[in-house]
Amino acid sequence: MVGSFGGPGPTAALTSPAQLAPPRRTQVAHNQRDTPVSVGSMLVAGNTKVTDLLCVTPPPVPPGAHAMTQLVELPPADAGPEPHRHSGPVFGYVLQGRILFELEGQAPTEIAAGEAFWEPGGDVVHYQMRNLDTASWSRFLAVCICAPGVDMITMLEPQEIASRDPLRHPSARRHAREDDASHHRA
Repeated sequence: MVGSFGGPGPTAALTSPAQLAPPRRTQVAHNQRDTPVSVGSMLVAGNTKVTDLLCVTPPPVPPGAHAMTQLVELPPADAGPEPHRHSGPVFGYVLQGRILFELEGQAPTEIAAGEAFWEPGGDVVHYQMRNLDTASWSRFLAVCICAPGVDMITMLEPQEIASRDPLRHPSARRHAREDDASHHRA
């Protein structure tokens, strides 16, 4: 679902505010009487500023799914979690630092503070979420839609990582973890 506003692509999206279409106006309840007030009216009144950071069409969410919001914090130069998949879509916003984000089939991409991203979950493997900053923490907020009866995250076994290697973007090899690289040479 690479960076387009119009709909999903094969894997994930990275979108900065400059890449987005003009903000849409929606009705929200934002006063003491819960009377709907348009976003435009709030902006004119000076109450609220609304910036769309990411707009995508996620895969269908099954009945009984639940949402989970997490703050993910990566220490300086941390390689992040091992390859894994999520049971449903994940929407994220980098609060601080820079991360290297790699989903199956896509080139590893740097995502910096102030940028949003998403991944579809399901069978798509999330290979990297590395902190690119060597002297400071990187932090991002993730909203995960969890399929009913399925763990939110499933770590891949080495055999599955090796069997799915052809599905990775060709440029991913230069970004691969040392332990992944040594495994693939064996």
